Amino acid sequence: MKSKKDVAVYFSLLISAANILGSSGLMVWIDHAIQLKAVGLSAYYPLVSYLLGLSFGCCLVGLISARNSRVVSSEFFLFFLVFAFCICIVLSMGEDIFYDGVGLFLRFLWGWTSGCTVILGRSMLASSERSSYAQKNFSVLSLALATLPLIVPMLFAVLGFYQRSMSAICASFVYAITIIFFMLSDVRIGVGDSCPVANDRNSRAGVGSCISLIVLNVCFFLTLMLVPMVRALSFPSTSLVCFYWVVLCLWMFFGWLVVKCCRYISVRFRLRAGYLLQSIMLVCCWMLFWGEYYIFVFMLFLIFLSNMLIQPILFSSLGQHSRGKLLLFGVQSGLYIFIVCVVLVAAVFFAFTINTIIWLLSGFIMLSLTCFVLLLTDFKRMNV
Repeated sequence: MKSKKDVAVYFSLLISAANILGSSGLMVWIDHAIQLKAVGLSAYYPLVSYLLGLSFGCCLVGLISARNSRVVSSEFFLFFLVFAFCICIVLSMGEDIFYDGVGLFLRFLWGWTSGCTVILGRSMLASSERSSYAQKNFSVLSLALATLPLIVPMLFAVLGFYQRSMSAICASFVYAITIIFFMLSDVRIGVGDSCPVANDRNSRAGVGSCISLIVLNVCFFLTLMLVPMVRALSFPSTSLVCFYWVVLCLWMFFGWLVVKCCRYISVRFRLRAGYLLQSIMLVCCWMLFWGEYYIFVFMLFLIFLSNMLIQPILFSSLGQHSRGKLLLFGVQSGLYIFIVCVVLVAAVFFAFTINTIIWLLSGFIMLSLTCFVLLLTDFKRMNV
């Protein structure tokens, strides 16, 4: 029989998979629409609507937990799971039957419920008794979660799933499994703080991890969300399947290698290696100015690798050194999703060029490196 620790990891994986289907599941439709020049960059509207709801849902859970922790319960979690399942069933009927505004509003509601469930699912992992477990095993979870944004659009493209409703259909199956799994298991939502006695050093470590996670995830998700736009601007003759396939082949081998080696590598070395990869990414970003656009594929691979090295450490530290962990989880997730959403909206309205995208990515990577330099002292003191 599996332990509660294992069940918590499975829950987090299932909930995050449904979330990824809501965002990455639209990548093929967006790419197809841009390629056909049917709707242009306005193809990003459903994705922006979903991300806005996701940001709102993440922040909502964090704020509610800070005001009244009793509201955030297992019943609360189950309610949002069922609500998300019902919305996906409605969207599965096809968004063509709705007015555009209704379809976008349903996407927003799906994002909202998804944000609530994702943050509550993460709270299962980041408890004081699981902090050491998360540090040792969360890399495997990171590998799975980082692989899904590549596998989902590639499978959708290979199978010819170009309809927006396909992401909702697949997500509804995931939600159904999660609901059944949750009702049969004895795992319960807990919002108790993992740091009963917080001092100044713990507070700095928690806030530092929160800021670093925001910037790190902006780099990661912004790069992912811009793939159809960059492909249309720089690789118009290259198929999306080929684009994702190259990154996936590199990622699966090196990602698996990192997971195997992580248990033998110190936390400090992993942090330095992850941020060293980000420095290489910055150089790759600048190489794009000279028209070496194939470097973007390599840069996408590097950001996956650096994210998997750094994020488990910051996530464990956030759960271990923070007083209001759900508040910080919700705020950091809501903020980085909102920043990505703002950039995508700006891209749609101002018709970004490839140079603008390069400057944006360079700026966020430099900001991430700056966070590492400023918070290096606290990172060294982390007990994760």
